[in-house]
Amino acid sequence: MAATRSYISCPALLSSGAPCTSKFTRPWNLKRHLRDFHEADMSPPLMQPVALIHAARTSVAPDDNREPPPTLSRKRTSSHAEVPPAKRARHEETTFPHATPTPSTAPEAVGQTTAPAPPSPLGQLDIDSTPSEQHSQQPSPQSPRCWRGFAAAMPSMPRYGVRSSAQQPGQPKALAWLSQAAKDTFTAFQTRALAKWGVTPDHDGTCVMDPADWANLDPIELMETLTHRTSPTAHSQNRTFKYDDHSTNVPRANAWFGSWPHSGVELDNFLGDGPFKAMQGSHLCHHDNCIVPAHVVYEAADVNADRKDCHKLALRLRSSGREVPARCETHHPPCLLRHAALSTFEVYLLQFHVLRMARQIPDPPSPHTPRWHLFPTFETSLPVRLPVAEGEECPLTASHLAPGQQYGTPVVPVQTSRPQLKCGLCVRTKAFVRLTPLWSHVVQQHDDLPDEERLAEVRGTARLWQLYWRSRDNGKAEKLTLARMNEALGPRFSWEDVVAWDLR
Repeated sequence: MAATRSYISCPALLSSGAPCTSKFTRPWNLKRHLRDFHEADMSPPLMQPVALIHAARTSVAPDDNREPPPTLSRKRTSSHAEVPPAKRARHEETTFPHATPTPSTAPEAVGQTTAPAPPSPLGQLDIDSTPSEQHSQQPSPQSPRCWRGFAAAMPSMPRYGVRSSAQQPGQPKALAWLSQAAKDTFTAFQTRALAKWGVTPDHDGTCVMDPADWANLDPIELMETLTHRTSPTAHSQNRTFKYDDHSTNVPRANAWFGSWPHSGVELDNFLGDGPFKAMQGSHLCHHDNCIVPAHVVYEAADVNADRKDCHKLALRLRSSGREVPARCETHHPPCLLRHAALSTFEVYLLQFHVLRMARQIPDPPSPHTPRWHLFPTFETSLPVRLPVAEGEECPLTASHLAPGQQYGTPVVPVQTSRPQLKCGLCVRTKAFVRLTPLWSHVVQQHDDLPDEERLAEVRGTARLWQLYWRSRDNGKAEKLTLARMNEALGPRFSWEDVVAWDLR
């Protein structure tokens, strides 16, 4: 038995009076056919939707010869242009080439209307509804050809190599950076770092600079010795944040967790893998060591590079004494032009001013303007004196201060606090978290100094670290570091012993 298929037959008549034998599988195809070939032949009152398609969807064989439907004499006023006669004639010849009018079917011969069409199995399907509405009224499976067309238009999934984890063999690197636990860990790290400078993560005013040179140092002690010679430069190295098997600088981690969550493809791009455009942590304030969450955005590398023009514009406007806009009109999110117009030393002075406000410490006398300062004003406290437009607020404010200890009250007892490892041979303040990197710095970066001075620096830091280890209740010491510390405090220790450590 031949397979059957559901069809909708055209109920209209040709101009010759013969029935149209066209069949369709979709209601909207029948609608288009009626509009293009039969609308001009219909009388206006009878172009009602249900009456036009009263020949319902039935299960018939493809070669079934159906009886002509009842005669239609009701018409509807047409809202479409008439089909050209040549086009309609070609359709009639193709559809029913040998048809001749008969008195039983031609409405002109009979001159009367027929009974209303029987109820249609299509129910109340509206032929004038949109295709989406018709699909919802009469569901039908979508053509596989349509799905193949959509699939062909979609881009192919790229294939590229990914990095493997050194701690978890067989697992991609930094997989834990997609977890909520990683974000919570960084949020806690960021909160502690900002609280040290007297603000909360919601702070969006002045910049908070936290370079690697000041790691593990107390800001209260730093403010007593801060000068232009001891302050970090604009290109100082950033602190790093390590989680699981991957570490990166704090501003980049800030941008990554600030645009949460991420997909696996974005993680590959974050690690430098894949065929996609590189993404970077872009500073809206144009100060590379700033860790304020609102000042960092995760965006494409070319957009980050394009922001340098805004930085140059802000410096040029301020040096000429003109008004500096609060934000640029080129990028989204916009650059913070008044932050960018400040020098690095001015940013540190304002940062310590905000810290004094949070700790309720009185401000010292303002420092003198350096000879190298090229701008009309020298900003050391809030509010700043940058020229602003009338009625415009300056975004350089001290907002969301973090409650902290009052001046003179230590956070932890002195005998159990971690020592501040600073290089005594550097002009600028440079701190270290561990002892071995400090010794390596002394060997590699101060090779122009006499061996006696470098040896005294190694022995002094070893003695400071030994006192700290002895005061701890239960601390695990690295065996190699402990052995070197005991050797440095021995009576026969010399610079040749330091060279023999082969510090890199």
